[in-house]
Amino acid sequence: MSRLFKSLVLVLKRRPLGEADEIVSLLSPDRGRFEAAVRGSRRSASPLVGRIEPFTELSGLFARGRSLDHLTQAEVHCARPALHRDLERLLLASYLVDLVGGASPPGEPCPELYGLLVQALDNLQAAPTPLLCRWVELRLADLLGYAPQLEACALCGASDPGWFSAESGGTVCWNCRGARTPGGTALSPPARAALRHLRDCRLESALRVRLPLQATREVERALFEHLQYHNPQALRSREVLRSLLGQA
Repeated sequence: MSRLFKSLVLVLKRRPLGEADEIVSLLSPDRGRFEAAVRGSRRSASPLVGRIEPFTELSGLFARGRSLDHLTQAEVHCARPALHRDLERLLLASYLVDLVGGASPPGEPCPELYGLLVQALDNLQAAPTPLLCRWVELRLADLLGYAPQLEACALCGASDPGWFSAESGGTVCWNCRGARTPGGTALSPPARAALRHLRDCRLESALRVRLPLQATREVERALFEHLQYHNPQALRSREVLRSLLGQA
């Protein structure tokens, strides 16, 4: 087996290694999530300076190592500099990377998750929009097999459910909520309709959705509960978003 391999990757994170090297966390459509060492990347003379910033998509040449692969060459496909220029875009991009990248299986092909994250970052690069993260959260839940039930009560099938419970699998009616469902959050008709639309629509349509503030908050709370139940590791960066920006 050749020690060298090429792969299209998205840089998720980077951290220092020793005095001059770094370790980058990467997502690849054909290799999943993996880490690689980058020798000398913290020296100004390194040809990789500026090419391994988070959110950058690149074609990399890697050398296999015993415990860690090494990135030896990189050709940038998309740098997405706007994601580093203001706090809102930076925090939203960091959250999306934690959410989708963190859910991607190490070492296993994940073309759909890779495409989802790239599409979201491309749209965030163009302009931050309030419901982008909500659309990604619902699409991720669908891809990973924990999409919520939103048409009827997840427990008894009754129509017009007015409550959301991640533990119960989605929306529930008031009778089931009172008798069988702890916790949860209330959902108004606009919030329920928005959740169903965001789950089923393309991203271009999701970006055009405009909701009253109250319905927006209800959607946020419902999906926060859903993520907390199914994918809690991504919520640390979301809490940073909520504290600094009052959103996401």
